[in-house]
Formats: sequence, C-alpha cells, structure tokens
Amino acid sequence: SRLAWRLGLAAILGGACANLLDRLPDGVVTDYLHTGWWPTFNLADTFILVGAAVLVTLTVVENP
Repeated sequence: SRLAWRLGLAAILGGACANLLDRLPDGVVTDYLHTGWWPTFNLADTFILVGAAVLVTLTVVENP
C-alpha cells in the first residue's frame, strides 16, 4: 500500500537525517546499542535497516 511505502521511506530518511545531525558536532556518529553478539549500532541505524526491509518486502510482494 502507499502508506507502507511512505513509512519505509520516512524511516530511511529519518534515520539518515538523525545520523547526519549526530555527525555534525564532532564528525562521528555515536553508536550506543551494544549487544555483544551483533555489531554495535544506534537507533537511527535501526530505522534505516527496518525501512529498507519494508521497501524490499513491498517490492517482492507487489512484483511477484
């Protein structure tokens, strides 16, 4: 649906903007989610990943 496409794109753009704003003060993105068994990341990275997964899923489902 169009709403799902918009949410996926919004998640990617929001995560990218958040990483950009985090990088502005000192030139680095602060990663603060440490799991020990998975690479360290931040919430913005999670939004980018989930948004991309939504778009890939929609592409596969809508274009069999």
